[in-house]
Amino acid sequence: MVGTTTDYLRHRDNRLRYQKTYNSVKRVGRRKVGKSEREREEDKRRAIISGLQRPYTNDIACKSAGVDSKRTPFMHAREHEVFEHWSLLRHSLMEQHPGDWASRYVFRVRAAINRILGTVDNVLATLESSPPANIASRIHRYRRLVAGLHQEVEFALQGKEVRDWALADHAHIFTGRR
Repeated sequence: MVGTTTDYLRHRDNRLRYQKTYNSVKRVGRRKVGKSEREREEDKRRAIISGLQRPYTNDIACKSAGVDSKRTPFMHAREHEVFEHWSLLRHSLMEQHPGDWASRYVFRVRAAINRILGTVDNVLATLESSPPANIASRIHRYRRLVAGLHQEVEFALQGKEVRDWALADHAHIFTGRR
């Protein structure tokens, strides 16, 4: 009986370390999710714990890891164009202004968001005579563009690598995320 008590105490640190890791990966108090989404989240948390990936916040696309079923091929093409445009601008600002690229980038993205919101106001005024399905589709298209640009701002403010992490996790709106 004495041998088991000493073994128990001797392995206490290893056991506590394992329990802490297990709890941080498996027990996060989230809602019920499917098996594949749960495994993806567990892999992500393991990567964060092991230092292979740093955590970042993504408040816009945090509800579901699913693909947007309302995303049309036109939306996909337009989002790809917008994404490529901002990727090139981001890269050139990082080269030209290494210490100040984020504030310049955020300023330009926010200006683009304001232009899109102005366009939405004009579109809404002219859509009153359109069929309801057309209105919903156009509003959804603008909503996705604004959400994707807001993510660009959010990721730029968190650091240079955060956008790449979000793209690797398929967490960016422009990758089809809901």
